[in-house]
Amino acid sequence: MFPLVRRKIIALPPSLQKRSYVVATSLGAAASIPRRLDASLGHANRARYNMQIMAASEARRLAECLVIAAQMKENHLKPDISTYNALMSAVSRDGNWLQAWAILDDMFLAQRQRSSAYMWNVLDKMDQTGVPPNAATCTHIIRRFVNDENLEMALQYLFTMQSHGLVPELTAAEHVITLAAQCNQPRLAIDLVNWFENISPQRVGPSVWMACLTSSAECMYVQGVSECWKVVHHMNVLPDEGLCVSILHTAARRGRPNLATDVLRTLKVQEIPWKEHHFASLVEAFTRNKQIKEAFLALGMMRSHEVNPIDSTSATILDAVKINAESVDIACLIIDEIYEEKKSVDLAALKVLIQAAVHLGDLQRALGTYRSLPDYNAVPDISIFNTLLDGCIKTQHRQVADSLLVDLKEANLKPNQNTYEKIIYLCLAPETYEDAFFYLEEMKAAGHLPPWKVYKALAEKCRLNNDARFDIIIEEMKEFGYDIGFWQIPEGRGPEVH
Repeated sequence: MFPLVRRKIIALPPSLQKRSYVVATSLGAAASIPRRLDASLGHANRARYNMQIMAASEARRLAECLVIAAQMKENHLKPDISTYNALMSAVSRDGNWLQAWAILDDMFLAQRQRSSAYMWNVLDKMDQTGVPPNAATCTHIIRRFVNDENLEMALQYLFTMQSHGLVPELTAAEHVITLAAQCNQPRLAIDLVNWFENISPQRVGPSVWMACLTSSAECMYVQGVSECWKVVHHMNVLPDEGLCVSILHTAARRGRPNLATDVLRTLKVQEIPWKEHHFASLVEAFTRNKQIKEAFLALGMMRSHEVNPIDSTSATILDAVKINAESVDIACLIIDEIYEEKKSVDLAALKVLIQAAVHLGDLQRALGTYRSLPDYNAVPDISIFNTLLDGCIKTQHRQVADSLLVDLKEANLKPNQNTYEKIIYLCLAPETYEDAFFYLEEMKAAGHLPPWKVYKALAEKCRLNNDARFDIIIEEMKEFGYDIGFWQIPEGRGPEVH
């Protein structure tokens, strides 16, 4: 019911009281305005009331809309969805947000959504009087189940219609298909689309196909994504960036580089700038489709569009290359092939070769790739040196690390925190570890905060060698607020590790 003065509502929240008061005041004012309404209005049916409200709404006569609504209540006619839509349209044109809230409250309080028992009573009466349900009747039933998110019953009635010689209405089919998509059943949703369009001359709208596309992307159902993508493009509908990213993830996981490329084109059409995570999906799609060469080229394409690859961008290529020495050999041949074709070899691609060699413990191969960087017109960055230092730690080659530090300085590159960490770990390996403290101080002088794990490694080394600097390390850890609970120092004994 509409919020009138005579409506009795007990203990309303203040905000709701205010809303009801506003509408009641408006109705009181509306009652005093001249009205040129049909005298038989009070005896008209609900449809006529709704038409009167719609006409008044179009004419921007909000007070008249509320008067008609008041008469509906007086004649014991319950409003339907058309009534509420017309009233909301009227208040929106009037710009009265408080009355809009009041009408929304009234719609909830009117309990327009009855239980399904009322629907079954109507169907029983139809059966008793020999009135068979038609397509419109079945549509109402299906919409009821769809509103309750009861996909099973909605499907049952949808298919039962055909057995009774009825072709489902378009709205009924679209509601069920959309519900299936929202229930993460993209295969079912697409099958329903194809089934309906085979038995009906009508075609589902773009919003339904978009729902199927969204569901397929979220569920990584690549066949559904491919089918829906073609239809959506044929309808000239452009998915937003969020959906495009979901489709890119599906294309990446399922190894569909053509699909990923189409999505990148769509982003370009919408003037959405390409970013690292967009290209990462393309690189992964190429790699999973065993197109390593194209994946390497995609890294270079990123750079040409002013998007710098990061380690995670080429992670899938690295996983494919670092399997064994043979796979690294194949990758090297691919890099040479790209170079011989006069195409740019990106530094990220060469870094993959170095990372793969380090992973396999082949430091000599990693160094060989590093020394050959100038041949590919590539200049090493700090991440290349850090990767090589990982190889030095793995093979315990301190001398190689020292030569790399010389190269780093000659390249005018500043060590970052990771560089200092790796050097300190490398210096702690032999019996003589004085250089570790030197690099610790250099690290702090460069403005880097030594992490907890570096101090822990230093403390353990000092403990093993009964080094008095153990206490200094613990004090520094306390100053930086690091947890030292992993140390136990019983009375009369040296420090021990838990």
